[in-house]
Amino acid sequence: MNLLQRLSVAVELAFGAISRWVDPAMPWLFLALRRALIATLVAVVVALLFFVVPQSREVLRGLGEPPLKSLQDFDQIAIQLINYWGYGLYSAGAVALGLATWYAARLLATVEAQLATPGALAEGAAATGLQTATTWLPRGLGTFVLGAAIGALLYANYTPRLSQLPALALVALAISGPLLVAAGTMARSRRGFWLGVAATLVATVLLALFTDKWRIWLASIACSALPAALLWFLCTRRRMLERLGLSRNQLAHQPRTFGEVIVTLFMVVAASVLLLLLLALLPTPAVRMFGSAAAVLLFLAASVLFLAGVQILLRRAARNVPGLTSAALVVFAAGVAVLGDESLGDERLDAAASDAVPAVPPAAAVGARAAAADAAAQPRPFYVNAHGGGLRAAVFTAQVLARADDATCGSFGEKVAAFSGVSGGSLGIATYLVARQEHVRNGGWLGCTPGSQKTANPLTNIVLRALVQDHLSPAMARLLAVDAPHLPWAPTRGQALLDSWQSALVESLAEARKEKRADPPAAFAQRLGALTGGMPRPVSVYFNATNADTGHIVWFSNRAGGQVHDGLATYAAAAPEVTVGQAVLHSARFPIVSPAGGFRSLRLVDGGYADNSGTTTLLRALREEQAPGQTEAPWLLNIDGNPPEDSLCGDEPHNPPLLTALRALLQARSAHAALAVNTLKDEKNVQALDVTLDLERTITDADPGERCKQVRRVNQAPLGWYMSYGAAKTLAASVDDGVQQICAALGHACTPEAGALQNKP
Repeated sequence: MNLLQRLSVAVELAFGAISRWVDPAMPWLFLALRRALIATLVAVVVALLFFVVPQSREVLRGLGEPPLKSLQDFDQIAIQLINYWGYGLYSAGAVALGLATWYAARLLATVEAQLATPGALAEGAAATGLQTATTWLPRGLGTFVLGAAIGALLYANYTPRLSQLPALALVALAISGPLLVAAGTMARSRRGFWLGVAATLVATVLLALFTDKWRIWLASIACSALPAALLWFLCTRRRMLERLGLSRNQLAHQPRTFGEVIVTLFMVVAASVLLLLLLALLPTPAVRMFGSAAAVLLFLAASVLFLAGVQILLRRAARNVPGLTSAALVVFAAGVAVLGDESLGDERLDAAASDAVPAVPPAAAVGARAAAADAAAQPRPFYVNAHGGGLRAAVFTAQVLARADDATCGSFGEKVAAFSGVSGGSLGIATYLVARQEHVRNGGWLGCTPGSQKTANPLTNIVLRALVQDHLSPAMARLLAVDAPHLPWAPTRGQALLDSWQSALVESLAEARKEKRADPPAAFAQRLGALTGGMPRPVSVYFNATNADTGHIVWFSNRAGGQVHDGLATYAAAAPEVTVGQAVLHSARFPIVSPAGGFRSLRLVDGGYADNSGTTTLLRALREEQAPGQTEAPWLLNIDGNPPEDSLCGDEPHNPPLLTALRALLQARSAHAALAVNTLKDEKNVQALDVTLDLERTITDADPGERCKQVRRVNQAPLGWYMSYGAAKTLAASVDDGVQQICAALGHACTPEAGALQNKP
């Protein structure tokens, strides 16, 4: 043989050896990547979503915290409790997804399987391997999906104490132990059974050593047994049903005809639609209790069932019409292109009448009038801007402002001339002002003495009760159930987010009332022009959005009964048309979670696109509204709810060129915001006071590792609108520092430490 022939023989022998080595895996690959690809993709999505995305860990870690009425209740006793409803619903969602994945894979692998089996897998050992794969691949996918969801829950609960690799090893040990026990029992293998028992005992001890909550320990043990219970059920269910006479004797790998499953397919599709309707129709408080992680699991369960049913129907139709599947994909892509042109959000709250001047109890009327007269003569040197991403910035902003008022018995708020907010800063300002207005209406700080060590934090409690909630769940549920399928009406996730803010604030305000009245507080449903914050003199408030077509700043203000500036001109907004909640939502349209919105002819997105600080608008207010005879130099109170870029606890970015270009675009936006702040600081006689979320400076834990764990936990803001109690309490360290600075600037009696929340429970 010549050299070319020898080379051909060598290549053939090499490929033959490789083929013999991979032949046992081919039936499994055929089913996983061809017949049951949808179920396989769901398994991959679950693993990536809950293990790779760091924000998911914060959502799951929050299930270990009890639902409280106040963040101050998050004490040594409360932190030992867990959210039983959250744990139960998440576990139920994980089981539902495991069952849905198993059943979808089973249908996809068996319905008319004989018509699609390649010749290489139809005979001999390959056929036997295909039967084995058809039996066990669906069971394995269902068990894997449930194990991944439960493993992510365990991983989130134990990563505060363990680093990533040890935590993953502990999760693998905790789940594999019960699985070995179940497998050994079914296979009658004493070795496998006792190995599983040993692994379970070791995992039980380790789970106890690395947690401070015995309830988390018990919940982790119970949850880690769920994948094993599902595997046992899937392997024995047929025998149980046969004993009950509910099933005929049919092998798991036996092919089934389309006619045998046609009723089942319609039931599967109907069940998936009902699951989506459950997410779409549940009221906001119920969805908050349900949780965003459970909502994602329920959506994936509905999706895998629906797509499996559709694929089987298309396979059947494609037998008689070649190319039908490709045509269906083209039609689907065209439909997404058409419906993907999402309508603008048209979120509304029914405007509630609200007095511009807050009412006070009759007994305090004389004192209130005297206080108002004194306030009218006092200078108002503070100009406040607040910015930052999502709920983290909102909690930080509202807590700083409310604590400053509580520490001064309301004196701080009366010294503010204007507020300007962007994104989460707008929500923080609005929550503070609405809560302050209602607090003053109910008597305010009567009996409060500035500087007294007995000074309480009533206003701080109100804003924290309203904001430290799972506002992500309602938006996520509507996004998955309504907006993602692109149903032909306006997107609903923005309305769900607005309803969540409103219901939480109404509940918090009602909780703080001394006298319970029948009529609920207006909260964010009050007209924008009626927003006073309970100030004796009107205070100017600006909520900044961005015009998506021009890039100009669009601000909504309470001035003159309500005004809107579209970047070119200012015009009056009809009083019933704009509520406080609508103005805030326009400013805080966090990308993806909130759709772009419409106001008259304007298309609006998050205010951070135009000016990520809100200072441009504040500078204009300073120049227009500063009293001519005011002698006291104005103060810029710049509240930044974003962590610093040069964090020692952060990861150094190593991005490929495309992501580097995107990072440059976002950093340019931040640089423009910093430039706007510096421009205002350079204004004549302006004094600057920066209150920043610098946790590395304020958290005093001696262990650098523990300090960085707290810092990273606060820095992770899951899709903008979720924050756990632990992360919110860590913010108190920076809040304390900011209130100290405000008190120093005020230069009179102030008790910033009164009732302060500790940064570490």
